[in-house]
Amino acid sequence: MDVRQCQLKTMNMKAFQHNLLRWSLIGIFGLAAIAVAGAFLGAERAKLFFHSPLMTAIWFFLLLCLLAGLVFSARVRRRPASWAMHLGCLLILAGSMWNSSDVHRWRVSFGLDAGPYSGFMRLKPGETSDRLADASLSRFVGPLPFSIRLDDFRIEHYPLETDPWVLGAGITVPSRQGMAWVIQPLKCETGQVVNLPYGDIRMRMLSRSPREPSSTSPVIEMQLIRGADAVRRTLGGDPGRSFYQLPLSPLFPEGVFSNRSASVLLSRQEPPVRDYVSRVTVMKDAKAVLQRAIEVNQPLHYGGYHIYQHSCDGQTQRYTILYAVKDSGVSLALAGFVLLGLGAAVQFWLQPRRPKNGGAS
Repeated sequence: MDVRQCQLKTMNMKAFQHNLLRWSLIGIFGLAAIAVAGAFLGAERAKLFFHSPLMTAIWFFLLLCLLAGLVFSARVRRRPASWAMHLGCLLILAGSMWNSSDVHRWRVSFGLDAGPYSGFMRLKPGETSDRLADASLSRFVGPLPFSIRLDDFRIEHYPLETDPWVLGAGITVPSRQGMAWVIQPLKCETGQVVNLPYGDIRMRMLSRSPREPSSTSPVIEMQLIRGADAVRRTLGGDPGRSFYQLPLSPLFPEGVFSNRSASVLLSRQEPPVRDYVSRVTVMKDAKAVLQRAIEVNQPLHYGGYHIYQHSCDGQTQRYTILYAVKDSGVSLALAGFVLLGLGAAVQFWLQPRRPKNGGAS
C-alpha cells in the first residue's frame, strides 16, 4: 500500500469518525428533546409513543453509534476514562432495552424468558398466590415463577397532635363516588353558644367528656335553639363507632334549610398515613425461601422481579395489592452507571491536566 492510499484511508477514517460523532450527538440531543416533549403527552400516550417502532429504531441507532465509537475511535481506545464512559452509556442503553416490555415479548417468543412482564396481585393475610392480573385485577396475565404468601399487612400512621374527634356541621353534596359530606368544624367550649351555618339555629355546648384527647369516643351534650324552641341532644359514647350524625330538619320541621341533609356531626379524623407494610414470604416448590417486608419505595427483589407495594384496602385493611415487574436488565444498567460515573470522575477530576503553552512543564 503506497503513501497516497494510506493518506486516503486515514482521511476516510477521520471522516467516518467525524460523521459518527455528529450523528451520535444528533441522536442524544434528539432523545433529550423527545423526553421533554413526552412529559406533556400524559402517561398513557407517552407509554405508547416510547414503545413505538420509531423510538425502537432510534434506540438501536444510538446503541450502534456508541458501539462503533468503541470499536473504530482510536482516541476513545487510548483513553481508559473515555472508553469507560462510552461503555457505560452502551450498557445503560442495552440494559434499558433488554428490560423493556417489547424485548421481553421477543425473549419469550424465542424461549429465552418466561413469565409475564408485569402485573398486579391482590392478597389477603394468609393467602398464597403466583397469579398476576392487569390493572383492573379482572384479567389474568400470567404466573410468576414463584409464589408469594402474605403473612401480615398494616398501615402505619403519624401520631395526631390534637384531639382526633371533631364536632362540626355538615351537608351532603354530589361527588364522583356518590354523595359526600362537606363539614365545617365548630369551635365551641362548654357553656358557649355558636350559630350553625345552616338555617337559623344556634347550639349551646352543655358538656363534653372525656375532655382530654383520646381515641375513645367523647360524649357531647348540647342544646339546639331556634327562636323560643330548644331541644337537648347527646352525641357519642357508642364503642366502635367513628361517625355520628344528628339531622336538624326532623328537630325543627319549620326551619328554613337550603339543604335538607344539614346535620350536626361528630367524626373521628384519620391520622396521616406514614407507610404501608406488607410482610410476605416467598415460596418456591412449596418451601419458604425468603421473608421480607415490602414497603413504599422499598420493593422486594427476587427471581428476576421487583415486587412493589402498590395499594390496599384503606378502609378495613383486608387486603394488599402488590405490583410485580421484570428487572432482568437492571444489573446491566447499574453497571453502566458505575462505569459512566468512574469514567467521568477520572476524565474531569482525577486525570492530570496538560500544562498550557508557555506554562511550567
